[in-house]
Amino acid sequence: MPSGRSGVPVVEAYADWLKQQRSRTLPKSLTGQAIAYSLNQWEKL
Repeated sequence: MPSGRSGVPVVEAYADWLKQQRSRTLPKSLTGQAIAYSLNQWEKL
């Protein structure tokens, strides 16, 4: 598998998906909490 930035578009698409789902889920649901956590930790990923 080639190294480099080939996974970047996938990660960016995932971030976009998380942002879309955040508005569709209840913030206190487990899914909502997981989305919030992922977005809050995004810079560390």
